[in-house]
Amino acid sequence: MVKCPVSMPNAVYLRACAVSALLLLLGGCGDRAMSRSVALHECRLAKLSSAAQCATVNVPEDRSKPDGRTLALFVAILPANTLSPDADPLFMLPGGPGQSAQAAVPVAVALAGVRRTRDIVLIDPRGTGKSAPLKCAALAPRDLFDELIDVDLAATAAQRCLAELRELRAPDDVDVSRYITPEIVADVDAVRAALGYQRINLWGGSYGTRVAQEFARRYPSRVRSMVLDGVAPPAMRTTLDVWPAREAALADVLAACAENADCKRAYPDLNATLEEIKTTLGAS
Repeated sequence: MVKCPVSMPNAVYLRACAVSALLLLLGGCGDRAMSRSVALHECRLAKLSSAAQCATVNVPEDRSKPDGRTLALFVAILPANTLSPDADPLFMLPGGPGQSAQAAVPVAVALAGVRRTRDIVLIDPRGTGKSAPLKCAALAPRDLFDELIDVDLAATAAQRCLAELRELRAPDDVDVSRYITPEIVADVDAVRAALGYQRINLWGGSYGTRVAQEFARRYPSRVRSMVLDGVAPPAMRTTLDVWPAREAALADVLAACAENADCKRAYPDLNATLEEIKTTLGAS
């Protein structure tokens, strides 16, 4: 708190207090700016009405080869709505795996209360969005609905994508084996350090919960708090187990409807209705 002598004339008093308060606030900002190793610039994100602050953080693709290929990670900060934000921001970790930071913007917007006192940090994980994206022609066009319930189709699409990446990216020396959770976790910590934060809060959704859990396991002293939304446990084989789980859940819904008189009356053949919806969506 700034305290000024009451004996000062009013005008001098007000100027002295204003200058003192400003110096204190700028001092706090200076500490953060001095510890930040990347430059920020104003940017715009889709679905976000206000401006953000963006930067790129360079990291090695393979940390066992520090002199090898580097990746430029896209980072966006939604600044706190205060001149003296709390020192620990909220890092939002998107799901997938494969989602970019843009997918987390609607959630970040909903967390307006967090931004009253804290920065919100969004990162495009390596291989997504604007962070050296890996794109597969083999995956488009495709029937997304079928992939949700057909394990074999999803596995085949993933194998085609991997083969395509290995073939097309070979001249660029891209090592697709390094686009994995441990490297993504290390990237998050590299961004934390580059932005000058000591401890952070984590929000993870779906696959992002796995990244959050691994970050907390590896860097416990750097985590203040953690929110896991739609947990993907470490033992879960995300890309293999999620489709059978969805298929089983759908089967449970169909069975429950068949056993409920009201539901059965409204949907005498829910499975046929589902197939009709799939056909309609596929034709649109």
